[in-house]
Amino acid sequence: MLKSLQGRLSALFFAFVLLVLTSVGATFWGVKTQQNDALIINLAGRQRMLVQLMVRLAVGEQGNGAASEMLVDAENTFEQTLTALEHGGSTLYLPDNYVLIPKTNNPEILEALQDVRQSWVEFRMAIDVVDETSTNKFGNSSAIEEIETLSAILAQQADVVVQLYEADSTAKLSILRNIQLGFLFFALVLLASGAWVTRRSVLKPLSELGVAAEHLGGNDLETPVQVQGPEEMQRLSQSFDGMRLGLKSAQQDLIDLNDT
Repeated sequence: MLKSLQGRLSALFFAFVLLVLTSVGATFWGVKTQQNDALIINLAGRQRMLVQLMVRLAVGEQGNGAASEMLVDAENTFEQTLTALEHGGSTLYLPDNYVLIPKTNNPEILEALQDVRQSWVEFRMAIDVVDETSTNKFGNSSAIEEIETLSAILAQQADVVVQLYEADSTAKLSILRNIQLGFLFFALVLLASGAWVTRRSVLKPLSELGVAAEHLGGNDLETPVQVQGPEEMQRLSQSFDGMRLGLKSAQQDLIDLNDT
């Protein structure tokens, strides 16, 4: 197939189309990945805000029924988001708006999420203790101190998770950048290959055929027309050589006729 000019040009065209489609696909993958990463980073960052909100509701709004409902909602949202980050799944992003997030395969992030999970269990128990000891001034003071200590640890661990997600997103961007550089390299290779094929398969054979035509025009019927190149050029060369042989035969016939 690649012996013909059509085959060589078709191969270059197919390689170019494949390169473009792959490049576009990689770009779409990169955009989609960045959108997902931005969403996940926002959700992971929201966990810290929820911790601060729960501390304020549990400590500063004791005995307030509306605050208790908000505290339960915040606990449920934190738990749901943490579970989605750990195992993948849906979680509340905006009021009445649930989003689906994939499970991460990054071992560092999974380990950091396990730390958050352990601290979250202790923090939630501390919230219950604060609620139970709200009528006991001494016990309540100790429980509040405990929840503030645990909240600082949990918030710090949530920050670590966010930083790891940001680092993971940056690494994906680097991969996409390297892929794009690879596509640029292959595009330059295709450009060079196209120029080489054009020169070797078209320009050079046509130049040799032009020289052969000049020889024929100069009544040089002894030099064979032999042009190397793709099949199409070889057939054209054979046609020129057949023309040369025909002219040579006709010339010889005229000479013989004159001699007689």
